Amino acid sequence: MDDIEGLFGTFDAKVDLGSGRVSVSTDLTLLKGKQVMVTIEPLKRYLEVRTLGVFNEFQARVLARADELPIALANAVRVNYLGTAALAQVDNSFRLVLPKKTREFLGTKGDVVLVGVGDSLQIWQADRWAEAHAEMERALADNYEAYATEIHRSGRRDAPPVAQGA
Repeated sequence: MDDIEGLFGTFDAKVDLGSGRVSVSTDLTLLKGKQVMVTIEPLKRYLEVRTLGVFNEFQARVLARADELPIALANAVRVNYLGTAALAQVDNSFRLVLPKKTREFLGTKGDVVLVGVGDSLQIWQADRWAEAHAEMERALADNYEAYATEIHRSGRRDAPPVAQGA
C-alpha cells in the first residue's frame, strides 16, 4: 500500500490559551517531531501550520507573485501572507505550542477545529468553523457539476477531458 503524504482530516481540539499548547491528532503523523511555521491566514479566518519545507515552497510562490504586482499590493501580499509567520515545534507527543501572536488570534475560546488540507493544517475557532463549513457546503452543492466530474475522473489519465456543459 502506498503511503499518503500530507495532512488530511478534521479533528476537534482544545487550546490552552495560557500556554498556547494544543494536542494535534496522532493521525497527522507528518507533523510529529517537526518544526513548523504558523501563520494567520490573510483574511483572518484561521491559523495555518506548514512544515518548514512546505513553508519554503509557499514563501517562494508568495514572493514570486508579489513581484508581479504594483508596489502597494505587493507589500500587502508579503505582509499579510508572510508577516505573521512564527516558528513553532510539534513534539514527539503531538503537542504544538502556538506562538503568542498566533494564539492571541484565537481570542478567549479554547475550542478549535484542526483541518488537514493536504500541504497545511488549518486551526479554526470552533464557532467560526461551524459557520464557514456550512457556507463551504452550500458553495459545493451550488457548483457541484462544475468540478465534480473532473475530480472523480482524475485517476484515469487516458480519459478525454469532459466538455463544458455536457
